[in-house]
Amino acid sequence: MSFEKKGAADSFAAKVEREKDLGTYIAPTGLLVPLVAVYREFIDSGSRVNGTRYQYETSLRLHVGSYSAGCGGFAHGWG
Repeated sequence: MSFEKKGAADSFAAKVEREKDLGTYIAPTGLLVPLVAVYREFIDSGSRVNGTRYQYETSLRLHVGSYSAGCGGFAHGWG
């Protein structure tokens, strides 16, 4: 990405840093990560009660995984 003026570049950089701080930033290549991988990372992050982990695993297997497979493997099932 290029900018004609430094002010625009600085503004964009500040916006990206703010989104990172809030946890809402999605890298330009972030949409290339399959939803199954994102969901698996979520399940594996932090400690979870076994029952909750089982529910997430079931949701992944029944809903997310089957949906992604039905979409031809498109990232996030969109496409």
